Amino acid sequence: MFRYGDYGPLLPPETKRRREETDVKVRRSRVCPYATRVYRFISEDIATQIKVCSEVLQVPSAKSFNLSSLAANVSFDVSCPSLVLTMWKDTTLAEIATLLLDSFREGADHVFFESQDASQGAAASVTCSLATRCASYVIKLYSGCVSAEGNATLCSLATIELRQVLSEESFVFPVRRFSNVDADMNLSLLPYKLGDPLFFTCVRVQ
Repeated sequence: MFRYGDYGPLLPPETKRRREETDVKVRRSRVCPYATRVYRFISEDIATQIKVCSEVLQVPSAKSFNLSSLAANVSFDVSCPSLVLTMWKDTTLAEIATLLLDSFREGADHVFFESQDASQGAAASVTCSLATRCASYVIKLYSGCVSAEGNATLCSLATIELRQVLSEESFVFPVRRFSNVDADMNLSLLPYKLGDPLFFTCVRVQ
């Protein structure tokens, strides 16, 4: 339960919601989870992302992407994923996005501040206004698969936005429906096989 100043609790969980959360924990305790390797894309370059996917899946990438100079220079240690997540069939996109942001939020903030300083100047007033602004983050999830030709292919699964409600508090909440996929949707309902590697980008947009 979160409180702000002298006001009442923010977003108090309802009895039904608490009961549902308990039911989920009990249900998951009876099922063996999947250990999923998750890799973060540092570059937005598609060819570079395909190259990383190719190395993780250990299959060649499409010929059209092999011509990219950026992709040719990629050096990626597939034995060291950015994160290993424990997942169940009822794990939601919001749960995954929240866990990823918890691990990589500081880096996303750093990149955002650097880009804003470069475009607006490093004035103290600008830095102060950015620090007190309610942040917004966008996480894009991808799955890697092998095409019929035997090449690495990326499949976009979902785009999830998480917003900070109060500038004084670091808590973020997923936007229920940011793209064409509901944030509360189970990952198992998407074109993804549980246990296969996942890929993602994490960017602060505000």
